[in-house]
Amino acid sequence: MPDRIDDCPARYLRRDRIHPGTRLRQGAGLLLLEVNIRARLELTEGLLMSIDHNKALVRRYWEEIWNQGKLDLIPELLHPHYILREPSAETDVVGYEAVRHFIQTYRQAFPDLHFAIEDMLAEADKVATRWLVTGTQQGPLKGLEPKGQAIAVTGISIIRIAEGKLAEDWANWDTFAMLMQLQDPDNSADVGADSIAEISR
Repeated sequence: MPDRIDDCPARYLRRDRIHPGTRLRQGAGLLLLEVNIRARLELTEGLLMSIDHNKALVRRYWEEIWNQGKLDLIPELLHPHYILREPSAETDVVGYEAVRHFIQTYRQAFPDLHFAIEDMLAEADKVATRWLVTGTQQGPLKGLEPKGQAIAVTGISIIRIAEGKLAEDWANWDTFAMLMQLQDPDNSADVGADSIAEISR
């Protein structure tokens, strides 16, 4: 008779064969099979609940902080040592004040800025989101004066969760496509390397 649940034949694990008090006996040792199965089920349910919680947290980040501009929620949703790594920032965006300034920069340039979540996958402590951001430039952005141009740009963000909050964010999106959409359609030839470098900082 096996002494570990992993060694049990399939017939021992069939629901219709498990009854309260079912035990496997190995010499003087007793293994309560039902307790072990319940523990595993509880662990699985706990992991699923954690993943659902992480996804809900990331959805709130996109919807409430970015789309609705509720920057007062930053301390509630983001870890104190939050780090954002993304192509339009010259250096990593670290901490509450830095991320608040970063978000304000884009929301002031695009008052109607909106992130639409197209896919969201989660595993362990990470959540991956494929998104589409749209907006109309109404304010300056890193040297680019507003011309009322609309943008639609895709990107992917992978966010790590720690202590129930967003702790680290790796973002990858098409900054070049945004630059091309923001340029004056009647003066497209004037967009050069300097403009591309500036928007990529």
